[in-house]
Amino acid sequence: MNSIDELPPLIQVEGSYHGTTNITSLSLFYSLHRAKFIRGRFEGDRVAGKILYRLLPGRYVQFNYLSWWKKDPPEEITLTLISLSEEGQEALESATIKFRHASFIDRPEIPQQVRVFFAARPGYHSYPGPDFERVFTEEENTALLRFIQQEKTLLEGEEVE
Repeated sequence: MNSIDELPPLIQVEGSYHGTTNITSLSLFYSLHRAKFIRGRFEGDRVAGKILYRLLPGRYVQFNYLSWWKKDPPEEITLTLISLSEEGQEALESATIKFRHASFIDRPEIPQQVRVFFAARPGYHSYPGPDFERVFTEEENTALLRFIQQEKTLLEGEEVE
């Protein structure tokens, strides 16, 4: 690509965050190409807001976290492999982890990126704190893709030993 006219257009997508007493949520995008979480532009206050992204067409993983005290189990992380193009966003595959205890995500089959994402969730009336500088290894990236491609729900208390 020799000129700026040959660059593909950027695609705008949104993530979000919410941190209150009963509900906590976070939605971030992860670059498979760069093996790291993508820094978006935060708009909002310490309680809730949007994270705006301008991304090139390609494949990404969208990490979504939701904790609501009325659900059982109360915590849920969904990883969705998506394809972004000028025509829009398409979900290709996904995996979900539902749990009650934070120690559940320390299991060896759960990718390292999930642990880092979980640690970034917003607290009560606070901004999320992801580590945007951390670059994951090729092995960690491969493990993440393999986990998502299994297209399963991993539920604490129903795991098979």
